Amino acid sequence: MAAVKPRPSLRRHHPWHQPFSPQPDICAWQKSGHFCFGLTANPVVTVTRDGKSKRHDVVMQEKKRLLQARGLARWDEWQDEERPGMYEIAHETCGKWLEERGKRLGFEADQNSLSIEAYQQHRGKKEALRFSTVDFSGTLTVVAPDTFAGALFDGIGHAKAFGCGLLLVRRADGVPG
Repeated sequence: MAAVKPRPSLRRHHPWHQPFSPQPDICAWQKSGHFCFGLTANPVVTVTRDGKSKRHDVVMQEKKRLLQARGLARWDEWQDEERPGMYEIAHETCGKWLEERGKRLGFEADQNSLSIEAYQQHRGKKEALRFSTVDFSGTLTVVAPDTFAGALFDGIGHAKAFGCGLLLVRRADGVPG
C-alpha cells in the first residue's frame, strides 16, 4: 500500500492555476452573422435494425445504396461510365450531412463556398474500431445564435475522442477576432 503525502495547495493567482470557464459572447454570434469555418468531422447516419442502433459512415452507406440499386455486391463490379467517383459521393453525402446538422445547430453553410476534402477511413488496433473523417471549410451564416454557441462549445457529430467535431470560426468580414 502506498501513501501520498499531502501537498500544499497551488497558488491560485497564477494564470496557469485559474479555472477555465469561457463565457460565449452571444452578441458576437448575432443572427445573420457571417463566418469562415473549418471542421474535421465524423459524418455518420444511425441505422436501426432489429431494435439495435448502429452508426454508419454516410459515404459508405451511399455506396452500398447505389450498389444495391444495381444488384451489385462490390464497387469494382460497377464498370460503366455512370459510376460516380468517390469525390462526388463524398461531396454530396457529406454536404447533406452538414446541412442537416446546421439546421439543428443554428447555422447554414454556404453551399457555393463549401469545400469537402480529405475523406479518410481510420482503423484502430482492434478490427472493431473504424471511423471516417472529412475536412469541411467554407463560410456559414448564423441563424440561431444561442444554439450556434452551443455547437461551438460542444462540437459537431461523433468521434470527438478522436479529434473530430471542433468547429473553428472566424469573422468573414476580415475583422480580426
